[in-house]
Amino acid sequence: MERSRHGLSQTSLAEIGGVSRETQINYEKDGGSTPNCVYLTRVMAKGLDVMYILTGKRASTDWSLDPMLRAVVDDLERCSPEKQIEAVKYVAMLAEGMTPPSPVPSAPNRKSQAKGSAPAKRKKSG
Repeated sequence: MERSRHGLSQTSLAEIGGVSRETQINYEKDGGSTPNCVYLTRVMAKGLDVMYILTGKRASTDWSLDPMLRAVVDDLERCSPEKQIEAVKYVAMLAEGMTPPSPVPSAPNRKSQAKGSAPAKRKKSG
């Protein structure tokens, strides 16, 4: 079930879709009512697979991807929308032959340096 895959309760998915919990329960029943396009648009925006909700088949399962590309797509699907955008931009730069900027490393941990004080200056030899 798509709701469970995303760790959502019926109540939380109902809120995302803009329907009551009872309506959500009815959507999930065999032979229950079919969600409308407003609901489907809202849940799709939160990353749920609308094709799976409607047909029981994953939208991406019809792709004939080699295992490496499939792994990349699977990892990308687990990222937040913001991280997905970053990843797509990064790959686009690679595809254009550009070298994307490396992530900025965090500052080294200086335990001996007091917080807020300037580093000690070296004496000139002489």
